[in-house]
Formats: sequence, C-alpha cells, structure tokens
Amino acid sequence: MRSSNNWNDPAKIEICDVHKAYRVNGQKVQALAGVSLRAAAGTFVTIIGPSGCGKSTLFSIICGLQQPDRGEIHFDGVTVRERAGTVGYMPQHDLLMPWRRVLDNVILGPEVRGDDTAAARREARELLPLFG
Repeated sequence: MRSSNNWNDPAKIEICDVHKAYRVNGQKVQALAGVSLRAAAGTFVTIIGPSGCGKSTLFSIICGLQQPDRGEIHFDGVTVRERAGTVGYMPQHDLLMPWRRVLDNVILGPEVRGDDTAAARREARELLPLFG
C-alpha cells in the first residue's frame, strides 16, 4: 500500500473550514470551529479527543445528518449534500431495535424513507453474508 501526504493527490474526503454551533440553555456552544482535513484514498485517519470536543458532530455532518453552519465536505469532489443517502456510519452505541430481526434492522432506513422495501430486502440479503 502506498502512503502519501502529497497535497496534490486526489482527495477521497476533504473537509473545508467546517463550523457548527449549538444553543444549550440559551448559551452558544461552539462544537466545531474551522475544522479542515484532506485525505487521499487508502489513507487511515483517526479523530480522537475528549468527550464533548465535536467528534460526533463532525461525523454527523460528514454523513449528512446535520448541516454545518459554515464550510463544506466533499467525497471525490462531490459535496455531501449532492451525495445524500450514500454515506453512513455506525455510532458508538448502536440503535438497533432488539424486537426486529437483523434483516429488518438493516432495511429500516429505506423503510422509513418510503423506499421499495422489497428491493431493499433483496439487496440486504445479498450484502449481509459479506459481513459474517
């Protein structure tokens, strides 16, 4: 595997000057301030920090679950907004519904969006064996 820190290599993910603030008890809390990152394909990146430093907020923005107050995120040069529904992550504490079968948990997203659940079920049946 080739390791590269060359700024000219094409970026798989590029986070550009991302800012996000929240209101907590009437006070503004700055969760992210000017976060930037650029990583080429095959690069291993770890984001670490203490509880409350903005890691989960950043991942929510990367996945398109939240919008930044300012800044952009690109995958292969395409903004997260343009790739809606194509990026996801598994949070530290899963939100699986124990009363649903594995397959039913897997297709929950398409089901909630009103997508074709039969097609989602077929695709999930094809892909689940890849995960063991």
